[in-house]
Amino acid sequence: MTWDEIVDKHKDHFSNCYCGYSCGPGWLPLINGLSTSIEMLGIKGFEYHQIKEKFGTLRVYYNFDIGYKDSDVEDLDPEDLKNNEIKILGYIDGAIQLAERMSAVTCERCGVIGKIRQSGWVKCLCNTCNEL
Repeated sequence: MTWDEIVDKHKDHFSNCYCGYSCGPGWLPLINGLSTSIEMLGIKGFEYHQIKEKFGTLRVYYNFDIGYKDSDVEDLDPEDLKNNEIKILGYIDGAIQLAERMSAVTCERCGVIGKIRQSGWVKCLCNTCNEL
């Protein structure tokens, strides 16, 4: 899977990714899985702000607007609305944390099992990619 395919498949998540997205092809399945998970939960109003590699692991920054209209919530208890938003943010944050943690043991170049290595730059690489 390529970046173009992921962006095309999950258009709504990338519609306002103004700081960009950049990481190696080995992590693209993690990003695709993250986006698919968020879609499967039926979460609307989620957009990536930035996706990148930093210190050898994936970093995901996002915006989330639950998008309630006044007419949608006029009869609802404000405490219920707040709790619902907290629950949704918990799902999003949990999915992102899983992808970020998986990146620490996934080669950024090829996607097989890797480990954090430091030789100038900090990267998560498998033994083969580390030799390149």
